[in-house]
Amino acid sequence: MPKYVLLFRAQEGGAMNMLAGGSEGAAAQRDAIKELGGTVEAQYAVTGHYDAVLIADFPNDASVLAASMGAEAGGLYVDALRAYSADEIDQARRMFPDLMQAPEASSDEPGGTAPTQAGT
Repeated sequence: MPKYVLLFRAQEGGAMNMLAGGSEGAAAQRDAIKELGGTVEAQYAVTGHYDAVLIADFPNDASVLAASMGAEAGGLYVDALRAYSADEIDQARRMFPDLMQAPEASSDEPGGTAPTQAGT
């Protein structure tokens, strides 16, 4: 199943709901994702721009959207990011081998050479 990282940020009143819910709220979140056919790999409260991070496998984009909509209805902003494994990146690279060539070194990079002009 595709893996997603969900970043939650509380709207006005949402932070109170998160704090009030505590571990019971986290369990309810896991149950809701399970009902959508997903499984939670990890779930954390965080400090900074976001208030919580959840890593989960979902069967499809519609289930991720449903989870996001449910959280937003509960007072949370949600950024849902599709996460790709190293194997998935390698598979994508094999699909476009010509586009995946390393760029040539420029004079700005260590070991690069300065461009030359014709006739100099």
